[in-house]
Amino acid sequence: MRLASTLIGTTATTLLAALPFSLLGAPQESADRAAILLYSDPALPTVFREALGSALSQLAKGEKVLSVPMQDAPLDGGQILVRYSSTTFNSTVISGFLSWEDATGHGATGPTIGLSAMDREIGDDLLRDFAADLTQNFDLPL
Repeated sequence: MRLASTLIGTTATTLLAALPFSLLGAPQESADRAAILLYSDPALPTVFREALGSALSQLAKGEKVLSVPMQDAPLDGGQILVRYSSTTFNSTVISGFLSWEDATGHGATGPTIGLSAMDREIGDDLLRDFAADLTQNFDLPL
C-alpha cells in the first residue's frame, strides 16, 4: 500500500519510469534468440545440414540452433558458433569434424568422424546418422 500512495502523488513521467520496460516497448532479449549459430558449407545436402542442426539442439537440451551463411558470424554474448568442416564428401564417403567458438574467442574442436558405405551410395538416412554421430562425440560449453 505504501508504493501505491507514493505513486499517486508523482508526475506522469515518474509514473512512466516506474512501469516495466516490457510495457514501454524497450528492447528485450528475444525469447526465440538462437543460442547456437551453425555454419556448414551450403553445398552440403540440405538434409545433412538440417539433421546437424536438430542433433545440436538435442545435444544442447533444446536450445535454438540457427544456420548462418558466414563462417565468422558475429556473436552476441552467450552465443556459440558451431562450424562443420568437411574433410571428405562424395557419394560413398563422408568425414569431417565440428568446432565451436564463443564471443570471447574461446573454442574447441571435436574429433574427425567418418562414414563409408561400401555397398551403396550415402543417402538421407546415413546423412542423418552421421550428423547424430558427430554430435555424440562433441562437447558444447552449455
